Amino acid sequence: MPETTLPAKEMERRWDECLFELSCTMTPATFNTWLAGSRLLALDGDSLTVGVVRAAAAEWLEHTFLPACRGTLGRHFPGLAAVHVLPLAGASHGGGNGTGEAGATPPAVGAAQPAAGEEDEAVECDAVTDPALARFDVSLAGWSKLANYAMDYWSELLGPTAFQTWLAIRHEDMRRTKTEWTPPMTFSVSHLARKAAKGDRRNITGVWRACRAASMRQRGEPCAHCAERGGQIEAPHSCRYWSPGALDRLQAEGVAIVERRGEGLRVTYRVRVFTLLPLLTPAQVAGLHPTTQEAHSRWLLRQGLDPASWERLTVRHLALPPL
Repeated sequence: MPETTLPAKEMERRWDECLFELSCTMTPATFNTWLAGSRLLALDGDSLTVGVVRAAAAEWLEHTFLPACRGTLGRHFPGLAAVHVLPLAGASHGGGNGTGEAGATPPAVGAAQPAAGEEDEAVECDAVTDPALARFDVSLAGWSKLANYAMDYWSELLGPTAFQTWLAIRHEDMRRTKTEWTPPMTFSVSHLARKAAKGDRRNITGVWRACRAASMRQRGEPCAHCAERGGQIEAPHSCRYWSPGALDRLQAEGVAIVERRGEGLRVTYRVRVFTLLPLLTPAQVAGLHPTTQEAHSRWLLRQGLDPASWERLTVRHLALPPL
């Protein structure tokens, strides 16, 4: 039976344990992007309400990530049936930049809920002003145009290794009938490294790097450069920072769900990726080279999409076709 009420301290303790368990299944960059700073707001019967520090993360966590973690949540909250995610007061609405740093926008199924005073700027995913956006189906443009869009824009956003990793994982989906996501598949680091990173495992998993600044730390904290990248103290007078790998990049840009299993050389990753790459959001395009941004604007016009309406989008994956 679900627990209807719990003392605030007990709820906080259980949620902290839940976060720790979830942090062990993903890289530091991914955890810091989506779950760091989240709080359990309420337990109402069989329903949890969780608050997150980035408003744009709410939809993806509620509809995609947390449902996949039902086993973990159920161990700490028996009888759990539903999880609702809301932005905390003052939550950031910044767009993604592909780095996993502050301001990254997660994948979302619907529009992120606005903070107080921002209602006039909110955009509903299913009520876009341009009807062409709502009904646009990338698969109808033909495989060639879909491949061109991914190659011209997504490959630059993700970088060559992450893009090749997406292709390698997607290629392993041998189902005749495709769905929006590939099924969860388990990969060794060596396999993905051979397919996408010329055998370099670090380019797949990410790696801790020594701080180049070699600065003296103050008050036992990492330097500012390392702190911005999930840094840690490495030695009495040095620190290190996390350099994201391909799996970090894919998850940070919302096209993969990654679960880490095992340790050391025995580690494997259970991964599922989007079968088709959708339209980039304005925040994502802003991270591309200016020449590429201009080319993307021309592409929107060629497809009959209103650039002004597209520029108001705050959610990912609007134009994914039904598979």
